[in-house]
Amino acid sequence: MSLLKRFLSLFLVVFLTVNAFAFNVFASKANDEYKQMREFIDSLPYITAEDPILVSSDTGVGGFVTRLYRLALEREPDSAGYSDWCSRLEGGMSDGATVANGFLNSPEFISRGLSNEDYVSILYSIFFDREPDPEGFEYWVSQLNNGQSRDSIISGFINSTEWANTCLSYGILSGGTGTATIIPPISDGITNFVTSLYEECLGREGDESGINDWCLKLASQRATGKDVAFGFFFSSEFASNIEDMDDYDIVSIFYEVFLDRTASYSELTYWVGYLRWGGDISNLFSGFADSQEFFEKCCANGIICGREVGIHDSIITDDFVRFANSKCVASMPLMESATLNPHNYYYLMDARGSVPVPRNTRINLTARDIAALSNFANSHFQSDWTAAQKAVYTLYWINRNVTYATNALNGVVSGMGYAQSIFEARIGQCDRYNGAMVEMLCWLGYEATLVQGQRHKSNQPDVRFQHFWGEITIDNFTYVMETGNYGEDGNWAYFCVQYLPSLKYVKNGVVVG
Repeated sequence: MSLLKRFLSLFLVVFLTVNAFAFNVFASKANDEYKQMREFIDSLPYITAEDPILVSSDTGVGGFVTRLYRLALEREPDSAGYSDWCSRLEGGMSDGATVANGFLNSPEFISRGLSNEDYVSILYSIFFDREPDPEGFEYWVSQLNNGQSRDSIISGFINSTEWANTCLSYGILSGGTGTATIIPPISDGITNFVTSLYEECLGREGDESGINDWCLKLASQRATGKDVAFGFFFSSEFASNIEDMDDYDIVSIFYEVFLDRTASYSELTYWVGYLRWGGDISNLFSGFADSQEFFEKCCANGIICGREVGIHDSIITDDFVRFANSKCVASMPLMESATLNPHNYYYLMDARGSVPVPRNTRINLTARDIAALSNFANSHFQSDWTAAQKAVYTLYWINRNVTYATNALNGVVSGMGYAQSIFEARIGQCDRYNGAMVEMLCWLGYEATLVQGQRHKSNQPDVRFQHFWGEITIDNFTYVMETGNYGEDGNWAYFCVQYLPSLKYVKNGVVVG
C-alpha cells in the first residue's frame, strides 16, 4: 500500500471516530436535556386534556354532524369529535353513509341497548328526517325480529332517495345509490368557478349545456371541486392551449382558477422555477387543488373540495423550507439561560419566498389577548415556576388541549386573536397554535417571532404548502418552535430546534438522522 493510501486510510479512521464521538456527545446531551424537560412535564397534575368544549350547528355540514350526535348519542357534540367528522365531510374524505355508520356502530350508541322498535325509529329520524310510517316501521321491525342483523337493514335506508335528499339538503355526499329528487340551488360561486375553468384553462367561453352539467355535479355533490378542475387541466384542449404559453402565464392560470387572485412575485417565481427545473403539471395541480386556500374557497361556495387528507398543517416531513432539517427537543437549560424582557408585541416574518424578508412587521397584542394570557397564567402557572417552565408547560398544554379548526369550527374563533382563540376557545390551526405560543413567549419575556412559511410532503418534496411556526432567539442564536396538535398526525411539540442541516437531532426523545 502506498504511503498516500495509508495516510488517507488513517485520516478516514480518525475522521469517523471523531464524528462518532461528537454525535454520541450530542445525542447524550440532547437526551439528558429532553429527560429534564420530560420530568418536569410528567410532574404536572393537569397537563392532560381538560373537559371537552361543546359545540353545535343547525345548518350545513355542522348541522348534519350535530343532528347525529343528538339523535344517535342523545348529547351535544364535543369539539374534537365534531371537528373530526366535519373535516372528513367537508374535504370529501367521508360521505354521509360512512359517518352515520360511524355513529350507529360506536360503543356509545350500542351501550344504549335499544329495542328493535326504538332502533328503527332512530333510523327513520337519521336517514329520512321524519317519523316512521306504519307500514315501513312494521316491515323493518319484523325483519329484525326474524333474525336480520341491524347492519344489514341499514343499506335499505342508505340507498334510498330520501337519504340522498337528506344529504343534499346538508350539502354532503350521501354514499348511497339513491338519486336525489330535489334540484339543488347553484350558487354564484359554483357558476364562477366553472366559468373560470372554461375561460382560463380552455381560453374560451363555456357552452350553456357544459356549464350547467358541471355546475349541477358540483351543487349536487356528485363531483368535487378537485374532480371538476382535473377534467379541465388534464384535457387535450388545455394541453393544446398551453403548448406555446410561457411558464409565467401557465402558473397564473392556476392562481386565477383555484385562488381567485394573482400570484405575488415570490409565489410566481417559485412555481415558474419549479416548472423550468423539470417539475410536472400534476404536482403543480396538487399543490393548488390540495391547498388550504382552495379548500376554504370551496367551503364558502358549497363545493366539496376533495383535497388529499393531511396535507395542510401537518408535520409530514421533518424538512423546513428554510433548511431546518436538524432539530433538538426543548432544552430547559437553554431556555433558562435567556435574558428576559417581557413585552406585549411580536414580529411576523414572511418566509414563503426564496429569501425571507426582514423582520419588520411588528404586531401589538390586543387587550383581549393580553387578558387571555394573564388569565391562563393565573389559572395554570405555579408561583415558583421559572419562565422556562411556564413556556414548556404552555407548549405541551396547547399540544394536548386544543382542537384543530375545520372550516365548520373556524367561525367559532373568527375575529378572535391568537391567545384568545387558543386559551379560551381552544380551537385553531397552525397560525393560531403557534401564534398564541409566540404571544406567550413574548409576554414572558423571550424574543419570539411568528413565521409564515411553507412545508412539503415527504413523497413530493417539490410541492410546498403554507405553514406557520415560531422562532425563539436566545443569545443571538435562532431556534425553531412548534406547538403542533395532538393526535394521529403526531405529537410534534418542541422548542430549541436548530436551523443547522449538518447535525443529527433528537425529536421527542429519539435520536433521528
